[in-house]
Amino acid sequence: MNPRLPRFYFAPRSLRRLNLALVAGLAFRLFGCSAGESSKPADVPDPKAVVARYSGGEILRQDIAAALARQLERVPAPASLEVRRVAVRKAIERRVRIAELRSEAMAAGFLARPETGYLQRRAEDRFLAAELVARETASARAADALVAEQTDRRIQSLHPEEARKFSHIFLRVPEGDAAARSAAETRMREIQAALKAGTGFNELAERYSDSVMARGGGRIEWTQKRNLNPGVADAVFTLGEGEVSPVVSTSDGLHLFRLDGDRTASPIDVEATRRSVRSELDAEARRAAEESMRQRALDEAQVTFASPAQLASAMEGMELPVARFGSESVSAAEFRSAVGPSRNQGGSPGAQLRTLVEDRLLAARLRTAGLTPAQERGVSEASDQAALDDYRSSLISQLDTQATAEEVQRFYDENRESALMLREFHLDVLYFPQHGNDVADVYAAGERVGAALRAGRTFDQVLQDPGRKDAKAFREVVVNDIEGLSRRAARVSKAVLNLSPGEISPVIYLESAAVVEVAKCVLENKGVAFIRLNATGPAPLERVRKAILEALARQKESAGIEAIQQRLIAKSHLEILLPEG
Repeated sequence: MNPRLPRFYFAPRSLRRLNLALVAGLAFRLFGCSAGESSKPADVPDPKAVVARYSGGEILRQDIAAALARQLERVPAPASLEVRRVAVRKAIERRVRIAELRSEAMAAGFLARPETGYLQRRAEDRFLAAELVARETASARAADALVAEQTDRRIQSLHPEEARKFSHIFLRVPEGDAAARSAAETRMREIQAALKAGTGFNELAERYSDSVMARGGGRIEWTQKRNLNPGVADAVFTLGEGEVSPVVSTSDGLHLFRLDGDRTASPIDVEATRRSVRSELDAEARRAAEESMRQRALDEAQVTFASPAQLASAMEGMELPVARFGSESVSAAEFRSAVGPSRNQGGSPGAQLRTLVEDRLLAARLRTAGLTPAQERGVSEASDQAALDDYRSSLISQLDTQATAEEVQRFYDENRESALMLREFHLDVLYFPQHGNDVADVYAAGERVGAALRAGRTFDQVLQDPGRKDAKAFREVVVNDIEGLSRRAARVSKAVLNLSPGEISPVIYLESAAVVEVAKCVLENKGVAFIRLNATGPAPLERVRKAILEALARQKESAGIEAIQQRLIAKSHLEILLPEG
């Protein structure tokens, strides 16, 4: 007898069948599965399990489920155990901080302040007005004929075409000058021979090309066929990637091209375009319906608003009604608390006041009709959030963000060699403005500058005699806010950052008609520019003191907010019971 087998296994066959049935039944009762199942289903987490305790109570799994899901959406799935624990802690701590803030605000009597009450009412009115607007404008739709018309226009404007980027060697020579043409052809054959011998195409472009892009190695970024000269387009768009074209002769000279990249156009998805247009036009229809609805509310209530002068007085502290409608009014105190500039809600004071009154009138309509349980909850949450935001803002406003002279000096000493905000750039700038939409003239001016520099003229000589009366030359332009320049003129700042002292940029085409200011250098309208970097280094402290003070204030505020958060968590005596949630 095999000692590892149960004794009943060696019973007569009929008894064995009975015993097996008994064992199967016992397994079903103990494990909740049939005798044929190899594993049990995974346990469903209990939504009411306590995941954390703190001085204010307990946090259940269901309390953080939505916040945890949002946290985990930001990381690749499946999230590791450590990532999940971090997400759980963040969700729990945020909930605890909110609870502690609410407790502090109540204990300090903050919620009893009239200013907080104004903000709470404003938040409630805004929530209910949005509810009513959403309900009554939901059916607003653009006319089908308008959607069809705008869809056709959108499709026509897209023009999906293949685009190519390529490098270009250009020898400018008049078509009627036979001798010059012959010399150019000889030079082009020499260039082709150098290519076959292994010299780089871009190197040859820098050395020989008359193109405005020569200083950048003749590189032309993604361009559609319709934007090229027909002869050039035919040459470029028949090349395979990496191939060099035969010499192409046009009226203005000889060309050689190398294809550097091919971007095939995607076909237009007509139905997707129609859906997009429909969505945009329907949104416009809903906005128009909302504007009409709000204006009607003002008209029906016969609202009268204070004059701009009275509003200004109200903002300065004078107590007077700033809006009247029926038996109600909006006081100057409420106006200052709820929609004053310190709230940073955007728009003029008059526009903010108008929106406040509109929201109040619309909210009153919804209240008169009766609120649903969901709307009641929404009102309560909006009110609670407004009070918490106000208390949080009051805590932040008490932070000391002023930097001492020693802190400013230390920041400067530690960062002046590495921080862009503390460096200054000394530049010379040559600018050719474009007249009208034709770029040929400014490109030709740029080509002449490139040719003059390759021929041995110095940039100083070019600045003295740029060859065009409308050219503008700016010497010793000092830029000490390169990050600000990047926001205003990205191409200019990128060119400056790519230069070493003494270097001259490739031509920079300014394609916007907006005014570009580079320190005291003003570049108006479209055009082309060249920039020479004369020197770069740390700016004098006095020039960047204001930027340092602003940076230190941001740092101090951020550190202060972090300290407040840590204080709230420490005060809560938080204990996380289920780290994985």
